[in-house]
Amino acid sequence: MLLLDLSVRVFFDNLIFSQRFQSVSFYSTLQLESESITGLYSKVIARDYEATDMVGRNAGFEISSEYNVAIAYDTYGRINSRTAFGNTFSYSYLANSDLQSSISSGDVNMNWAYETNRNLVTAVQNKYSTNTVSGYAYTYDALGRRNEVVHSGSAFTQSNFNKWLYNDRSELIDGKKYLGTDPSDLSNLVTSYDYGFNYDNIGNRQTSTSSESSTFYTSNSLNQYTAVNTETPTYDDDGNMLTNSGWTYEWDADNRLKKAESGTTILEFKYDYMSRRVEKKLTQNGTVTKHERFVYDNYKCIERLDILDGGTASQKYVWCEDELLCMSDANGTYAYFSDANKNVGQLVNISTGTISAKYEYSPYGKLTLSNDTLSNPFKFSSEYYDGETSLVYYNYRYYSPILGRWLSRDPIEEKGGWNLYGMVRNNSISYVDSKGYVAIVDDAAAGIAVVVIVAGVLLYPIVRKIVEDIVDVIPVPTNDTDTKDEPIPIPRVDDNLRGGFWLCWARCNVHETPYTDPTTKKKCPPSKKCPPNTEGTGVAKIKSQAIVRAKRNAQMAIAGQLGCRTRHCHSLGCSRL
Repeated sequence: MLLLDLSVRVFFDNLIFSQRFQSVSFYSTLQLESESITGLYSKVIARDYEATDMVGRNAGFEISSEYNVAIAYDTYGRINSRTAFGNTFSYSYLANSDLQSSISSGDVNMNWAYETNRNLVTAVQNKYSTNTVSGYAYTYDALGRRNEVVHSGSAFTQSNFNKWLYNDRSELIDGKKYLGTDPSDLSNLVTSYDYGFNYDNIGNRQTSTSSESSTFYTSNSLNQYTAVNTETPTYDDDGNMLTNSGWTYEWDADNRLKKAESGTTILEFKYDYMSRRVEKKLTQNGTVTKHERFVYDNYKCIERLDILDGGTASQKYVWCEDELLCMSDANGTYAYFSDANKNVGQLVNISTGTISAKYEYSPYGKLTLSNDTLSNPFKFSSEYYDGETSLVYYNYRYYSPILGRWLSRDPIEEKGGWNLYGMVRNNSISYVDSKGYVAIVDDAAAGIAVVVIVAGVLLYPIVRKIVEDIVDVIPVPTNDTDTKDEPIPIPRVDDNLRGGFWLCWARCNVHETPYTDPTTKKKCPPSKKCPPNTEGTGVAKIKSQAIVRAKRNAQMAIAGQLGCRTRHCHSLGCSRL
């Protein structure tokens, strides 16, 4: 067993003390065995791995007897189930695909449907028993941009639909809501949901309109807003916002928000060595009214500790990769129902089917409806919402749904786009942001997949895929004439973002073989010309596991193509991220 001590970080210049110590231990195979955390709180996160089948594959983790998640897989290596808080969530997939079609547990059922060719999500249906709690039916334009969604289900007072328009840069310029289920009937406009946006050539807002008001923006040469109507935001030399809308912000030496103050309301934050926010304290009129600490699995919050109640875990969370699956508190367990953009729409009591919380949002994530009996903090984009400041915490940065942008610069600078404050290219309808190291970006128009290394600004059209550890990259189509054993191009990895993961790529030779027609029982030639080879990539914490995934993805590139078979799959190389 190997043991590493990760010491407390102290910044004397700003008097910031991240009072948290962490020791991590590894098995002889260099797999993470446990994380022992002391300081702000004492926790031991123990990791589990499969001992048979694919030895060493992630099987879950636990925190003593208070938290346990168990993961199981099917014969194709896809996640088959997650078990937590006495509930087993079972996964189903489209035939010959890694696309999730459903997740279910008892009476809870979440379903997804997709376009045939582009794999874009066309429908999300969240049900409890036979009752549809929320349904989202999407349509897209030729560029893969969402142009409308129809809402249905008991969570909505009336059936309604949204329609969206974009400019030539695919930035959102118009968002409206109408009552009814027929998107061609525009006679019942919901006047309280009528938004318009206009931008300059680099993505700064110039104007925005809503039923409430019109807002005018002025930007400087650094793409910082220097005027928002009568407000005059200010920034420090690192580009962090210092003042806006009655709030004053303070930042530490790592450009992390450490304090937000408005009148007699003070918010204070602490972070650990991974820059994860581990403490939030709210003081009002000199009295601490909220004091919370957070426990993480990687960058996903799994426990919220109430310090005013002796440090008990007031809420515990289970994640399905980048989306929330369920939450448990002293009163029960609740399933998260989200739309295709992982925006939380409802929380439903798993035992009774009662809708305990429901939310609706403006195009850029401002809450337009919030009925919540649970004090659930995860809302827009399944990220932590600070109701006091109306900011959303995304691990690397804080996002303002009102401004539709970040409060600080992109940590990867211009690698994430020219505008260092821009949020998902001003298109929060078709894209989401997620803190990550490796992600899939699907070009819906071209039908290809590429690998992108990002942090803080992670763009991808919402194509729901199963993810394990971080993500599996879908096969990269191979030109029929390309038989060179050359590695797939890998983008440069920023040194600050290396996370100890392996990205591997593999190639399989393809051969043709006759197949038997199930109707005529005759031998038939391949239904299509088989390519000479296929390629695929895979990501995992363990190099051998990444190679296995890369080979599997290369094999799946021709899955279902009759008469085409792969053989002699071999690794082309690996890169340490």
